[in-house]
Amino acid sequence: MSKKLLAIGIPTYKRPSLAIKAIKNLIDLDVYDQIIVSSNSYEKQLLNFINSLKYKKLTFYQQQINVGVAKNYKKIIQLCECKYLHIVSDEDLINKKKSKIFYRFLESQIDMDLFIVSIKSYGNNFLYKDSTNKKSSNLDNVMGDAGHFGSSVINVSTWDSSSYALLDKYCERDGSIRVSEASCLISYSKNGTIHYYNDFIVEMGKVSNTGEIRGYFAYGIENVLDQFTNLLIHVLSLKLKNKVTILFYIFYYYAHHALHNSSRRFNESPTLKIINYKTLDIKVKIFLYVLLLFYYLYFIYYKFLGLINKFKK
Repeated sequence: MSKKLLAIGIPTYKRPSLAIKAIKNLIDLDVYDQIIVSSNSYEKQLLNFINSLKYKKLTFYQQQINVGVAKNYKKIIQLCECKYLHIVSDEDLINKKKSKIFYRFLESQIDMDLFIVSIKSYGNNFLYKDSTNKKSSNLDNVMGDAGHFGSSVINVSTWDSSSYALLDKYCERDGSIRVSEASCLISYSKNGTIHYYNDFIVEMGKVSNTGEIRGYFAYGIENVLDQFTNLLIHVLSLKLKNKVTILFYIFYYYAHHALHNSSRRFNESPTLKIINYKTLDIKVKIFLYVLLLFYYLYFIYYKFLGLINKFKK
């Protein structure tokens, strides 16, 4: 094999202690062929630690300015020298025994565009992202399956210049924090092959109060609509064997979860936001109105269920 097998990537921002802990964890494992860290902030503590290391498998990149979540994630993909790449949060740790088993599994496995892996919740044995019982040969619910850093392993060896160009376009548009899903879709578009791995590798750490995916920037309605339209444009630009199903699950996620969460959290209504949403793309505008329709259908459905339960009591 001309390429090394498996790399792991850690995008980090203003969390030097967590990044150092994660790097120490990975060096102790001695599983990965390459460890890639890209920092979106200047942290003297982290730089001093990196400079003190004599670990040849470590690739460190210091962003000169805060380029945002997506472009920092993209940089890790660009720096990857291995066939497969697993990007995880700097909050989380990798299980030593299970990562070694997964590496041996990859060695014996036929080529895949994408692997979906489970993630163990913090402080208990509950699987936050559970892929153990999925037998599908298609990537359908990209939001549910690949919507957390660490839940996917992509085949970077199949990427060409057009793949990176597609990711560039995604990262340049507003609402690009769903870069994990966008990257998975690019990999999946190559041959349409996916494997749901039957165990967890990542163990979630305690949620930090510091981070880039926080507050209104990530969860406000205007930003959620940007995320939806960006991902929609991205999906439409790709050749995907089950594109309709993928689009359905994206609509479901934003209509059923994201918009309702934004409405409750920030006391906003999506109606005027969608009506006044600035886009010259007629197709995108139509999809936004369809999204709004689904939002209200779910709203009415749960109101109706609430009334039924009230009468039952």
